[in-house]
Parts: sequence; structure tokens; C-alpha cells
Amino acid sequence: MLPKLSVTRPYTVVVAVVLVLILGAVSFMNLQTDLLPSIDFPYLLIITSYPGASPEEVEMVVTKPIEQVVATTNNIKSVRSVSREGSSLVILEFNYDVNLDTAMLDINGKLELIKSAWDESVGSPLMLRINPDMLPVMIASVDVAGMDVKEISSLVEAELIPELESVNGVASVTAEGLLTETVEVVISQEKIDGLNSRILDKVDAELAAAEAELQAAAKKIAEGKVQLAAEEAKRAQELAAGEASLAAGLTQLEEALAKVAAGEPQLLQAKSELEEAFAALVAKEAELQAGIDALLALGDIISAAERAQLAALQEQLAALGVQKAETEAALSETNNNLAALTAEKEKLLAKQKALATQFQQVQEGKKILQAEMAKARAELAAGEAEIKKQQNGLEDARKEAFARASLEGMITREMISGILAAQNFSMPAGYLGLEGNEYLVKVGDKLANLEELQGLLLFDTGTDGVGKIYLQDVAEIRRVDNAEDLYAKVNGNDAVILIFQKQSNFSTTGVTKIIREKMQELEDGREGLTFTALMDQGVYIEIVLDSVLENLVYGGLLAALILILFLRDVKPTIVIAVSIPISLVFALAMMYFSGVSMNVISLAGLALGVGMLVDNSIVVLENIYRMRTGGKSTLSAAVDGTKQVGGAIFASTLTTVCVFLPIVFTKGLTRELFADMGLTIAYSLLASLIVAVTLVPTMAATVLKNQTEKKDSLYTRFVQLYENALRWSLRHKAFVIALFVVLFVVSGYLATIMGTTFFPEMDTPQMTVTIAPEEEADSDDVTLLAEKVVDRISGIPDIETIGAFRGGGMNSLIGLDSGKTASLYLVLTERRTLSNEEIAQEIERLTTDLDCKVTVNTNNIDMSTLGGSGIEVEIKGRELDTLRKIAFDVAQIMGEVEGTADIVTAADDGAPEMRIRVNKEKAMEKGLTVAQVFSHV
Repeated sequence: MLPKLSVTRPYTVVVAVVLVLILGAVSFMNLQTDLLPSIDFPYLLIITSYPGASPEEVEMVVTKPIEQVVATTNNIKSVRSVSREGSSLVILEFNYDVNLDTAMLDINGKLELIKSAWDESVGSPLMLRINPDMLPVMIASVDVAGMDVKEISSLVEAELIPELESVNGVASVTAEGLLTETVEVVISQEKIDGLNSRILDKVDAELAAAEAELQAAAKKIAEGKVQLAAEEAKRAQELAAGEASLAAGLTQLEEALAKVAAGEPQLLQAKSELEEAFAALVAKEAELQAGIDALLALGDIISAAERAQLAALQEQLAALGVQKAETEAALSETNNNLAALTAEKEKLLAKQKALATQFQQVQEGKKILQAEMAKARAELAAGEAEIKKQQNGLEDARKEAFARASLEGMITREMISGILAAQNFSMPAGYLGLEGNEYLVKVGDKLANLEELQGLLLFDTGTDGVGKIYLQDVAEIRRVDNAEDLYAKVNGNDAVILIFQKQSNFSTTGVTKIIREKMQELEDGREGLTFTALMDQGVYIEIVLDSVLENLVYGGLLAALILILFLRDVKPTIVIAVSIPISLVFALAMMYFSGVSMNVISLAGLALGVGMLVDNSIVVLENIYRMRTGGKSTLSAAVDGTKQVGGAIFASTLTTVCVFLPIVFTKGLTRELFADMGLTIAYSLLASLIVAVTLVPTMAATVLKNQTEKKDSLYTRFVQLYENALRWSLRHKAFVIALFVVLFVVSGYLATIMGTTFFPEMDTPQMTVTIAPEEEADSDDVTLLAEKVVDRISGIPDIETIGAFRGGGMNSLIGLDSGKTASLYLVLTERRTLSNEEIAQEIERLTTDLDCKVTVNTNNIDMSTLGGSGIEVEIKGRELDTLRKIAFDVAQIMGEVEGTADIVTAADDGAPEMRIRVNKEKAMEKGLTVAQVFSHV
């Protein structure tokens, strides 16, 4: 049906061909061009930083929790990890049919569960996929005539990087070798010691005053004790004298009272006798008076005798009156003496009582004195004890005061870092509505300059003479640069290296082309500015693709040449020559609409299809040609010739397509790589089938109108020779079968010993060299080794440019590079006498005596960086030291195997460490725990 429709309506076929050519041209211009198909390896990397932590601590705090939480993820195949100093790398391998986007979301949610338990110093986990887009698409150096590194760095950072990052398709531009200035705040122990000295002097003066006060108080107490003893002795002496005086007075009074007591009875007796005598005299006087009165009563009648008696009585009465008066006077005197004695006695008793009272008071005074003295002595003793206690605690108080006043331990890196972060702060706090307007409220501002930073207040000590402490009082603040850490040179001159990463959905060649155009624009806009491409994936891809396209064109030309040789006619050759590009353009259109990029694999499929896509056209054309030369009309020959072989070419095309069909159903890296090849071959064959049953009969109906049969004796002889060989083979079937069995066995054996490689080596104008010291080396040693290598290989004539910088490789891209390696990028001359492999051998020969490991990659697209290379041996166990020993033993055994080279063990990555073992008993004697020792260290 199609052949008849095509032959009867040729203009429809022409229009279809024009449409195919237009679609093919547009598709070709818009096809994404890359080295390889879009490959998503089923790996995820989880990278977590933990600055300052040892590998063991990284493993315990970060790696193990991550391994445990992600191990339950669906479709996960294996979990591996690498714990380095300050960083953790967990490698997750999934099944190839997993959806990595879904897996990343699942893992990210699980990581959130453990992030809250980590210390603030643990960084946030970074998840990366492994694919070719991780590799930089270009590495270039920047040089400006008349500028030093500082000026170039400023220009690159301020102008060039923003301009280059604005290029469509560029994801990021990273600079190596930039001279960056930073403000460094270093805590100065000398300044802290100076402040400490001033503060502690003040504290010491205060403590000295307190000590002087204690000594003065102790002196007063000692003087008080002396005075107390003297006063006690004085008052005791006074009391003793008074007591003795009172005792003597009492004795005298007692003696006097004894005398009074002894004289009183005599006076009482004398009084009694005088009273009796006086009473007798009174009675006798009364008697005499009565006798006198009786005689007087007689009057004149008394006799002389009686008168004489009266006179005698009167004389007796007068004598009695005298005696009475004397007695009365004696009685009165006796009474007076008795009264005086009584008064004296009372006086003596009063004195005795007074003296007794005084004596009692003296006794009580002695008791009071003893009590007062005891109390005073107790008070003095208590004061003395308190002073001694204060004196004993003065040293402890001194230490405590010094420790409390000391700045040691108060001014730390964390304290200053926190203050700087909190003071160098500016954030919007919200909006404030005022009079119908809304104002953005912003709190704080950034530190403006070095002077403001120096005058930043840390705290107020509250100590006279010291007062407020500012940042400049305890730290050295200065601007520093990283000139000593820089190593980036091109041909021996200082340079800045730019590393370009592209966005995953952009063509590598397209991005690198635009980058080169942008570089040229920048060079034209600034005098003296020069960009030098040290590594350009675009150039490499263009070389590879150009090579494949050349082979494709040569294949088409050779196919046409073979047709001329066999058909010996230009007309049918023209038909075939036209069908080849149309089939290819048709295949390109189908590639574009099915999302297949133009890469090495897909173009290899096209190149492979070129040899097969002409088969259908040749079969159809040869059959039409045969019928036409057999006498049929042009139209009949075109239609019938195509119909006759249509089923055969359809079956053969489907058979060939089915050969590559299983690639579509495979999994893993095979599908990622070769699905494009299978699809392009299928597209080209289907396009050739459609062209063979439509365009070829249409053109044959026109081209072969005046065609006549041509005899070819050479072809006839070839057919006869083939016929004879075929007849001989049929007669000797066993021999032929045995021969091919032998060929099959030999081929199988040769296939097993010929070896395999992921990608064949190819000479490119760019190479890379990695330099790694064999022993532990610092950055200066790495730089020195790199300069030695550069100096030695500079004499190789085919090397035009050498770019060198410290670090490199995938570790640099994912932030795990330790700076213990150096990378060289070599740009080779266009016309070189040596191959890349020979240049690599020459580099290894020139550097064999250096104390470093030099690894040369003959092209700058090292796919082993992503997928690994060579043989990998895993040794599993729990004791790291034992594993390290076994690893070195295995490496030594593998080194003895012929063909092995560049043997690297993971144990080589181990950094040396210094361990401090704390004697817990001795530490506790000083009141320290292991954790406190750690904190101080």
C-alpha cells in the first residue's frame, strides 16, 4: 500500500521529506549535547560537618545515629560510612528502580528526628546525588597584567564571578586562590594577664587591709588580755587589802564588843547595887524623915533628947542626903556609863554590821570580779579565736577572691564569639502602624569598622581602677589575609582558579560555549585580562562528538562507494546516498521528541545504524533495479519490487530492533548507559524502513526511467566463486562445522583474556595530575612538592600550560578535602609529538624519585571519580587498629600481583593524633574529673 501510494503521489512524499528535514534540523539544533547520557547513580551521600571532633567522636555522635535512622529506608541496598576528623560521610546505595527524589524526602524527614539531639557545633547534614553533573564543566585561570594577587582577587570576587554566574546554565562559579581579608580576633593572654594583675592587685590591697585590721584586732585583744590581767590583779589586790582591813576592823570591833560585853555586867551589877543602896537610902531617908517629921510634929514638946535625936536624925538625914546624892550621882554615872556602853555597843554592832556588809560586798565583789574577769577573758578568747579563724581563712579567702576576680576562664573563645554574633546583629522585628502608615521596625545594625569592633564592651568588672573591659583590652584585633595558605599558579605565576558547575538540565557543550563567549567579552572589555581554560569538558565532548560524526559521515560515504563498486551505476547510488541523511535526520527528530540527548552512546548507536539503515534501501533498490532491467515499467518495477521484498525487510528490521529491545528492560547502569544506544538504533532502523518503502520507490520511479541492464564480468566471477565455495562447504559439512566450533572456542578464550574497560582512553588536549605526599605532610610540604613536579615536567615540549592548585578531586567538591594533595591541570599543544599515554609515562619517570605519589589522568574526564576504578577490596571488622594492619598486608599482597598499580588503602587517610590519658586518681586528688581536664584542654 505504502509503495503504491508513494509512487503515485510523489509530491506527498516530497512534502513529508521536507517536513522531516525541518523537524530534524530544529531537533538537531535543540538536542542537548553531553558526553554521556543523563545518569543517576543509585547513591546518596550524606555529608555532616563536626568541627574539632576526632574520628571516633564523629562516628559515635554523628555517623552511627545517621546509619541507624536511614537503614529502614525502602529499597536501600547497603549503607557505608567514612568518619574523618571533623566530618562524616554516609554512602547509601539503593536498588536501581528506586525513586531518589522520594528517597531523599524520606531520609530528610528521618534526619530531622536526630538533629535536635546533636550539639550546636554539628552542622546540618547535606545530601548529594552522585552523577556526572557533579564534575566541573570547566576550570579556568584568571590573570590581569599589572595586578597582583590581591587586586586580581578583588576583581574576580567583585566583578568577574557575578558576571560569569549570570551565564545561562551556570549553577555556580567557585574560586580557588582568592586572597581574602578577614578580621581576626585573637584572645591575648598577655592582655588578660595585665588586666588580671590590676584586678588582683586591687583585690590584694583589699585583702591586705583586711589582714591589717585582723592583726590590729589581734594586737588589741593581746593588749586587752594584758590590761585585763593587770586590772584583775589590781582589783584583786584592792579587794584583798579591803578584805584584810575589814577583817582587822571586825577583829577590833569584836575585841571592843568583848570588852563592852565584859564591862556591861559589872556596870549592871554596880547599878543594881547602887539602885539597892539608893533604895535603902531612900527608905532610910524616908524613915529618918518620918522620925524627924514625928519629932517635928511634936513641936516644942520634944525633948532635948528628942531634939538631940532630931538633930542627930537631921544630921543623919543630911549625911544620908549626901550619901544619897553621892549614890544617886554614882547611879547616874553608872547609868551614863551603862548608856555609853550600850551606845558604844550599838555603835560597835553597827560598825560590825557595816563591816560585815562591806566584807560580804568584798566577797561578792571578788565573785563579780572573777565573773567579769572570766567573761572578759572569754570575750577576749572568743575574739582571739575568731581572729585566728579569720587569719586561718584569710589565705582561702585570698584564693577565692583571686579566683572570683580573675579573668581566667571568663574570657573564652565561645564567650567572645557569642558576644560578636549577638552584637553584630540586624534583623527586622515587624511592622509598626502609626497614623495610617506602616513602618518596618528593624533592630540593631552591623559592626561598621575595626574601631567599633575594638571598642565593643564585654562587661563591667565593677572594680575601681579597672572598670569596663572592652574587646581591645583582652584581644588582638587585626586584619589578616590567607596569602600563606594560597597556592594557585599558572605557568609559575600567581593566579586565581575558577571552577564552573553547570545546571543539570543544560547541555555541557552549550554552557561551556556560552562561558567561553562571556570570557571573550570580558577580555575585550578590560585591557590585560586573560582567561586560560585548564579543563574544558565542552572541548572534550566536541572532540568526541566530532570524531563520532566524522565516522558516521565516513560510514555513509563508504556505503555509497560500495554501492558504486557493486552496481557500477551512479543513479541508484544517488538514491541510496539521499536515503541515508534523510533516515538520520528522521532518527534525530525521534531522539529529540523522546528526550534522548546527543552523546557518545547515542551517536555510537547512529554510527552503528548507518551500516544497517542502508540495508533496507539497498534491498529495495536492488530488487527494483532487477525488475526494471528485466523489462518492467518504471512504476511497476518500483511498486512490485518494493512489495516483493517488503515483508523481508520489515521482518529483518524488527529482528534487528528486537536484538536491542532487551536493553530497555534491563536495570542498573547498563540501562542508564545503553538505553540511548538501543533507542537510536531502533529509530534509525525504523526510519530506514519507512524511507525504504516510501522515498526509495518514489525516487527509483523517476531515476530509473531510462535504465538498461549492464553486464559486470567482475561481479559475475565473484558470484561464481561464491557458488563454488558454497558447494564445497555443503559437501564437507563436518569440517566446516568443526572449523567454526574451533573459531568459537578460540574467540571465547581470547575474549576472557583481552580485558575490559569502562571507557577507552582517548587523546585529549588536556590532562590532570594529582600529587599526594606518601608521608604525613603539612600544606607547605604539599606546595613544595607541587612546585618540584611543575619544575620537572615544564621541560616536556608538548605541555603548553600548567595550572596548579592545592586540593582537588571530588573531595574538594563535597567539602571533605584536607588540603594534603595538589592538582595540576595540563593544557597540551595542538600538534604534539607524544601521545597522552607517553606524556603520562614521561611525567611518572621525571617524578619517580620524589617523596610523593604522582597520579596522571590522560584526560580530564575521569569517570572513575564517580564510579570507582580498578579492584576494590573491603575488609570488615570491629577493631580499627587490626583492620588497618590487615589492610596494609592486603595492599602489600596486591602490589605483588602483576598489572596492579596505584594501590591505595583507606588506612592511608588516617590523621595522626595525640592522646592525653588522665590519671583519674591523681586528677581527683586535685578535684578534677576527666571532663574538666578535657574542657580545659
